[in-house]
Amino acid sequence: LYLQDPGNNLVKEAYYDADACWYRFSSYVLIQPEKIEGDQQEIEGKPGESFQLTAKVWPEDVTLPQLFWRSTNPDVATVDENGLVTIHADISEIISRADSDDEVRSCKIIAETLYADGPVLEVTVYDETSAGIDDVISDNADNSGEIDYTAPYDVYNLNGVKVATDSLEGLNHGFYIIRQGRVAKKIALN
Repeated sequence: LYLQDPGNNLVKEAYYDADACWYRFSSYVLIQPEKIEGDQQEIEGKPGESFQLTAKVWPEDVTLPQLFWRSTNPDVATVDENGLVTIHADISEIISRADSDDEVRSCKIIAETLYADGPVLEVTVYDETSAGIDDVISDNADNSGEIDYTAPYDVYNLNGVKVATDSLEGLNHGFYIIRQGRVAKKIALN
């Protein structure tokens, strides 16, 4: 409105002066991150222990190299702005209290950048008691123990995603979590 007023030269000059600095940005190129590399893929510890995570954004000349850390489950573990992780709860206790909510049973520490579709680094948190393998299941093994394999049970991958119910048949060799009521066991399937 003021710019249309031919008598208002002050506003016109301010507008042209503000526009004059934009030429400096004409050759500016935004370099986006391609990946985030971290020193660890998983953490094992007891409640009260702390671990320092480090990560680096690549390429080295990325425009905005800042990393932001967060926890997917602060009841299990928290992380500060510098990547210092503190474990708060025994994951095996949380697993036994959880119903079917996958988020309650798992915890990941996430490092991400300011870029909306930028790379993400995930570090899985385990407590020392749940990180070990409880059973090795094979065709020749005796499947006795705390899990009654003749009764209903659920099978989860290590990311907390339910992959089967009441059967281990058809699953690839690897590591799984078997949950039956309040009992949970980590197994290796051969």
